[in-house]
Amino acid sequence: MTVGPDAVRRRIHSGTLTLETVAGTRRTGIPVEQVYAGVWVPLALSRKLLDEERRELQELKRKSR
Repeated sequence: MTVGPDAVRRRIHSGTLTLETVAGTRRTGIPVEQVYAGVWVPLALSRKLLDEERRELQELKRKSR
């Protein structure tokens, strides 16, 4: 099921989703376990998310040197 930006904003405002700031950055996001609560995440998506997370961590490490 796909929802639009306005629906996401309403859910954040109502407290059914939590918008969090990513530590050490100005970026925000909704924890994946809230988005896929009780649903299996497809393997391709989980790999993509993991790769993105690793890239972000490497970039933060590179910037902090």
